[in-house]
Amino acid sequence: MKTLAALAVCFAMPAFADTKCGGYADMAAALSQQYGQTERFVGIESRKLVTVLFFNPETASWTMLVVGANGLACMVAAGVNGEFVAPGSPA
Repeated sequence: MKTLAALAVCFAMPAFADTKCGGYADMAAALSQQYGQTERFVGIESRKLVTVLFFNPETASWTMLVVGANGLACMVAAGVNGEFVAPGSPA
């Protein structure tokens, strides 16, 4: 049943050819060690999945994970040249 739930979480997420999934703690540790990224935003989306944005302000690299209730985290987006926009500033 856990495998079925894990598959359901992955199929509920946007399809990316190179989607990488794993346990949340392992994914967070890898982002910290390899890219110096830390959690900067956490939110619950409409399907009850948790979206977490990791960011490194020195390199401007970022990664977005979507995490299911079972702790399975999948990378749904990543990039460079990220920046935070101050409230009230045009995006």
